[in-house]
Amino acid sequence: MASGNAVPRAQLHIRAKGNTKCKDHKDNDVIFLCQNCKTLICPTCSISTHISHIKSFVEISKINKENQSVIQNFLNETDNVNIPKLKQEIISSRTKMTSCKPNYENLRKKIIDNNNQCKLELDKITDDYIKFCDKMEVAAMDLIQTHITNLEERLDTLKQLSSEYNQTLQTGTAVLVYDSVSEIRELDPDIPPTPNIDMAEFTPGMDRLSHLKQALGNLKLPTDHLQAGLATGGHSDQCPVVRPKQSKEA
Repeated sequence: MASGNAVPRAQLHIRAKGNTKCKDHKDNDVIFLCQNCKTLICPTCSISTHISHIKSFVEISKINKENQSVIQNFLNETDNVNIPKLKQEIISSRTKMTSCKPNYENLRKKIIDNNNQCKLELDKITDDYIKFCDKMEVAAMDLIQTHITNLEERLDTLKQLSSEYNQTLQTGTAVLVYDSVSEIRELDPDIPPTPNIDMAEFTPGMDRLSHLKQALGNLKLPTDHLQAGLATGGHSDQCPVVRPKQSKEA
């Protein structure tokens, strides 16, 4: 059974990022980090609600340099590694996108050329194959474009964070530095790889009299990313990098 003194969740106080005032004691500045709760507290909190955690207290001014180092490391990694890698990945994806259409044009030509040898009895099969190639091309183009869009959103986010955290290092309070570090630790640094868009393959058939479909040829289809993209209209399930939610202290 819940305690009769429990505070309803809707009534819990939240300290905004960078706010130096205690969420419970508005006139007091936060000066300690309660490492047990990972919460910034004021002197009043330290002798009341957090008194049992006294051994975990540390002055935030004493860990400011450490927190600044975390931000600086993030900036170094972002500016020197992640942003260049994202840019290179976008270039690589655009290169693949450029080569996608000519490859499918060549694939369609091979199918049509072989169809001419099969005469009119293969027209229906040819029409079906061409339509499927069109759908596969759309799925491939949409899949790569979605991937590029996700990468560009990640790039924009990292640029914004880089600018914001540079300013934090120059003029930010110890509290803002701490909150920025909390955000950095929640970021997802992994860059999603370029989706696989293996081209379909066409193999001309030889037994035109008894196997008309084999005479036109077998259309070998990829089995993973493009099939999934075709089924969902070409939309990727990759999620763009997003800013972490602002830390909330209860």
